[in-house]
Amino acid sequence: TAAFLRPDRRLMVEGETNLPNDAQLQVVVEREISRVRWQERTRVVNGKFEAGPLGSGSGLPDGNYLVTVQLGEAAVQPESVQARIGTQGEYLAGV
Repeated sequence: TAAFLRPDRRLMVEGETNLPNDAQLQVVVEREISRVRWQERTRVVNGKFEAGPLGSGSGLPDGNYLVTVQLGEAAVQPESVQARIGTQGEYLAGV
């Protein structure tokens, strides 16, 4: 997963995954000092995902940020994704 600032100081997040196409992901960016969060839902397309721009219209202030990418619950995934990961995520393994 990679994150980079656009010229307007808003953050873009992109990455690669072995999750199936159309898997629904949640991308969250959190500023460590204030705990202010920005989030966006996205989906996997051909083993890749992207989210953004994230941050306020005036851009992100300097500081440390935590970026997390999470797979949504199996119950909210499309049927094609549930067929691969299980209706309760029972076929998932890894870190």
